[in-house]
Amino acid sequence: MSGIAAAKKRRAGISNPIPDSPRLPNGGVAVSQPQGLTLQQVISLLDTRLTSLEKSVNNQDIPSASIHEQLPSNISEILDDFQQKFVILAGEINSLKDIVLKLQSYTMDVNKALLEERIELTHINDNNIEDERFVLENNATNDDEGINSDNLEVHSANNEEEELMDN
Repeated sequence: MSGIAAAKKRRAGISNPIPDSPRLPNGGVAVSQPQGLTLQQVISLLDTRLTSLEKSVNNQDIPSASIHEQLPSNISEILDDFQQKFVILAGEINSLKDIVLKLQSYTMDVNKALLEERIELTHINDNNIEDERFVLENNATNDDEGINSDNLEVHSANNEEEELMDN
């Protein structure tokens, strides 16, 4: 039964907690000696591990040095490419700026021409309006004179009737 229980625990992901390694006062971890090894054997084991680590670090330094040697040529190619793209982009921006300035000047010229035409039409209309006013004023003056003469005739007729009534 204990084998079945252990299999269930493994499948469920339950494991026995791993005891922490004892800590030394200086912050390091104490290495427990496997049973059957002497102190000399543990030291030689640590020595072999240290030498293998040093070799792996030295081996990693060699490829990184070759990478550093390749970087300047790659960087210069990349920088040259960026420089070319920057020059092209700056030229395109300048051409867009010129196009916008030409469009603005064209729009201003058209607006100026339209304004001048409007001013000319306004002056022509003002002259026509003044002529029409003069004609209307003359007609109104003539009409006023006619109305005044009619009023005078009506007024004089009324006066004559009043005089006849008084007598």
